[in-house]
Amino acid sequence: MKIRKLFIVLLCLYPLIIKGQDGCKNRKPINLDKQPFNTNNKLTCDRFYHTIDAKPAKLGKLQLETAMALRDEFYKGENFDKSPTSTFNIYASYRAKYTIVENFEINLIISELILYSGDEIEFYGGENPYSRYAIGTKYAFYRSENNKNIFGLWGQLAFSIKQAQKNIIPELKFLYFRELVPSINFTTNIGGAKITEKTISLTYGIELKMLLTKKHELIVENYTDCVHLNSIGKPSNRLLFGFGTYFRENFYMYLIFEKGILKSDYLNKGKIDLGLAYRF
Repeated sequence: MKIRKLFIVLLCLYPLIIKGQDGCKNRKPINLDKQPFNTNNKLTCDRFYHTIDAKPAKLGKLQLETAMALRDEFYKGENFDKSPTSTFNIYASYRAKYTIVENFEINLIISELILYSGDEIEFYGGENPYSRYAIGTKYAFYRSENNKNIFGLWGQLAFSIKQAQKNIIPELKFLYFRELVPSINFTTNIGGAKITEKTISLTYGIELKMLLTKKHELIVENYTDCVHLNSIGKPSNRLLFGFGTYFRENFYMYLIFEKGILKSDYLNKGKIDLGLAYRF
């Protein structure tokens, strides 16, 4: 009788025993070192007024980027003379990017000063410093077989939004991207903008992006802008530190802090940028 009862119990437990043994089957090991997405397929985000990636947006995909910049500035008067009194301002920038043919991207940019705490800033919003819209292109004219080295050109024409500033500003940059190791990328830019007939702005940027985890990266950048004629501004040399996160393969967000190194820089008190990019 006892044997029969034991047999019935084992018969009832048999499906659970088999299911438990199924958990012992060989499974693929988890690769903790795997990169978040394929390097060639990963969304490329160009942060506004900083180092630009040499890689164009993905072919046939619309990409939208936006950023909000919070900064203390000490512009005062028409000649941008340094003042001990700082003003807190907020800028908003928007960019639409689309790659029509392989390696050739077109983009539309709109930048505007949306909040200012001093009247002297009203007519001089934007990094140039103009509130403006711009039409630009990016062209990657050389890629190595494994895409670890990319050379490109970036150019744009910027038009002032303000009535007080009606000039068109052409800008051109040479771009270089290199993958140092699978988790560290190096990017550099050199170029300039013609602000007026006698005023030329020369810029260069060096950026390192280091992948900390599968989806989080550290951003370190040194950006220099040498503007001739003090009526527009003085040479600036800035350091940036920040973090970027890939929430999905087509959705990226970053937060950076920027500070001027030179005493004459109007960003001595720092600037915070919060931005995101989405690819459809």
